Amino acid sequence: SVKYIDEYAFNSGCTALKEIVWNASSCIGEFPFDNIRTQIGSLTFGDSVVYIPENLCAGMSSLKEVTLPTSVKVIAAGAFANCSSLQRTNYLGDIETWCSIEFGNANSNPIYQSSNLYINGKEVRELFIPESVTQVNDYAFLGCRSLVNVSLPSTIRRIGLSAFEDCIEINKTSYSGDVASWCCIEFANATSNPMIYSNNFHLND
Repeated sequence: SVKYIDEYAFNSGCTALKEIVWNASSCIGEFPFDNIRTQIGSLTFGDSVVYIPENLCAGMSSLKEVTLPTSVKVIAAGAFANCSSLQRTNYLGDIETWCSIEFGNANSNPIYQSSNLYINGKEVRELFIPESVTQVNDYAFLGCRSLVNVSLPSTIRRIGLSAFEDCIEINKTSYSGDVASWCCIEFANATSNPMIYSNNFHLND
């Protein structure tokens, strides 16, 4: 029933507070944990969260783990900027819904800091994008160095800006369609295409 938390509710005297579970669907105004921002190690967003505001978690230099629910639709610019200790990004949805999240910029996506993505507890190394997906949004897998193989469906029509940038461990890119349909895919820039790192291409494999 809480409607508002003032900015000094959790001040620098809360030295033992290390973990936050955030269930607000959105946030207006100052982040109520600003005074202890640098000591938070774990942040879980509950399943009522749809929107994560701009710069909400920026500068959380001790943050090691973040958990996102399947309800998240938009993560605004800079939401996870300078979270330099982030080691794990957890997502409770699936690959289809992850691909549809709207990231405001590179620092919106916690993968950019953690270099990995866990879907329901399992690290994504073999990425199989399902046939139900027609678009991979901007920055979707930016910096995901845990990826070694990427399989794209013939249904893909667009892959957004820097969707696979810095995924330097990819060694195989597969596509379930034919060459003609591959040539019709809209790549927003060079690092939208996972082939930039794998340097190989497999059809119907």
